[in-house]
Amino acid sequence: MDKKTIILLMAIIAIILVAGALLMTNTFKQEPKIDIVTNGTVHTNTTFLVKSTASNNTSLANENISIEILDNKSKTVINEEVKTNERGEAAIELTNISEGNYTVNVTFEGNDEFKECVVEEKLEIVEDTSEDTSPDDTSTTVDEGAYYSEQAGRTIYTGEVELAPDGHYWKHLGHNEWVKID
Repeated sequence: MDKKTIILLMAIIAIILVAGALLMTNTFKQEPKIDIVTNGTVHTNTTFLVKSTASNNTSLANENISIEILDNKSKTVINEEVKTNERGEAAIELTNISEGNYTVNVTFEGNDEFKECVVEEKLEIVEDTSEDTSPDDTSTTVDEGAYYSEQAGRTIYTGEVELAPDGHYWKHLGHNEWVKID
């Protein structure tokens, strides 16, 4: 064989090896899972919580999660990067955000071990009326399951997620009934 043919064959083999190595690194990465714990309808001034796990349900601890909340005109109202705790949870506070319908995009960009994961979900935020003491205001709806928590120093509404003193997140089901969600 002449030199040109040998060099061409070596270049083709090198390209195939590099392409194969790149494909294999992504092939063996695990699929992460992101669950939006706070979903549906929530009140202002509450915690928005997501949980990230591997395919075997182990927590993805100390990973960066991006949480972006868009209003109904696709304008970004919250865009935060949060590090997950040891249970794979990341949380942001829904403060300074008005009531309305929103789209939530949660992104884990992946790493050497896990692929990228993006989750999108709709979220409705309703006004937190716990500070409204006007008896003449009849325009607000009543949450029959809400109760006043002396520990929190405010009214807890149905569907809210709270970080309890035991270090776990609990969702209020109404009438002071709770379910652990982590």
